Amino acid sequence: MARSRRPGPVLIDLPSDVLAAKTSKKIPEEVTRRGYQGKAAINSKSLKKAAAIINQAKRPLIYAGGGIIMSEATDDLRAVAEKGSLPVTHTLMGVGVMDSASPLSVGMLGMYGAWYANQAVHDCDCLIAIGVRFDDRVTGKLDAFAPNARVIHVDIDPSSIRKVVNVEMPIVGDAGDALKALLPLIEPGDRSEWLGEIKSWKEKKPLPRPQRDQLVPHEIMEAIAAVAGSHPVVASDVGLSQMWTANYLPFPGPRQYLTSGGLGTMGYALPAAMGAAFGHPGDPVFAINGDGAFQMNIQELATCSFYNLPVKTIVLNNGKLGMVRQFQKVFLKERYASTCIGKHVDFCMVAKGFGVEAIKVNTKEELAPALKRAMEIDGPVVVDVEIDPDCYSFPMVPPGKKSVEAIFSPEEWEG
Repeated sequence: MARSRRPGPVLIDLPSDVLAAKTSKKIPEEVTRRGYQGKAAINSKSLKKAAAIINQAKRPLIYAGGGIIMSEATDDLRAVAEKGSLPVTHTLMGVGVMDSASPLSVGMLGMYGAWYANQAVHDCDCLIAIGVRFDDRVTGKLDAFAPNARVIHVDIDPSSIRKVVNVEMPIVGDAGDALKALLPLIEPGDRSEWLGEIKSWKEKKPLPRPQRDQLVPHEIMEAIAAVAGSHPVVASDVGLSQMWTANYLPFPGPRQYLTSGGLGTMGYALPAAMGAAFGHPGDPVFAINGDGAFQMNIQELATCSFYNLPVKTIVLNNGKLGMVRQFQKVFLKERYASTCIGKHVDFCMVAKGFGVEAIKVNTKEELAPALKRAMEIDGPVVVDVEIDPDCYSFPMVPPGKKSVEAIFSPEEWEG
């Protein structure tokens, strides 16, 4: 159950008397559970109708999610996109489904996604949603989401179909099976005008890269990319660090970006990175945290030290609980409460107490040498980076607004 259909954690609760009991019964090789069905076969008629809609479209867009990665179908998605010249936007869980350097990659959509990705959704005439759930962080104001599009939805979970959006063409089944069957049905087409328009939006309103006296997130992500090699595994925590990592750090492939997604689990990054270090020995592994979330599981540095796990922990230290503070700044007229945690913790000293090497970065000039040194150390390292305390994640779609009504600074909010 944990690995089939829509994979995920399954709780099996066994009472202690059952665990201690003895039995002579033979363990069955196959089991059934009422209400649980195996993987559904793809409806070929629906798939052909979906292909016809895609082939007729002038401004199609693939909206790709984590279901594609779960299905190990990244190559299938890219083959369909390249054959049909179909641009692809992705969710937070879909980071890596397209190489971010591809001309067909439109980046992440949604509340903290790129403005041009949301604009592409708004203006497309066919939206092909694969392995996604149309959550509110993606759609924004629901009745204004993809208003001009014929919507196709491929998902392995029938309960997700038409739960949020009343799609025209539902297809229940595994994303990989659907994409493999769809590939021969897709016709090559000239969509240079549509791709050119998306490119112009990227140039008109790119992701912000502010210049400050202190370090800002995009500078840190670019510095990490410079030392990380071609196949790093990066676990991000929750909040601003999560959005900055997803938007600014390039990921050429799937399963390189680990995130708790909609669970919003502060403290996720370090334990997830530890698992990646065990599972992918030899690959560079990073845990990117805010200073608030890092303190949720900082004790796991002891485990890193014990096993000499080569996790490079980057602490984006602004002395704030950043995402909540951003809401207070933008929507509550700077009425701050319980979000300024100060600089009372010396993370380098704490790390060294666990037997972990630590490096402090205070200036832009110190960043690149510090990361280079961290990569040279054979084992865990904490890099505590002071960042601009008043830097946030923009663009941002305010709650209740259309996904194309993003703001790029607190001053733009007129609510």
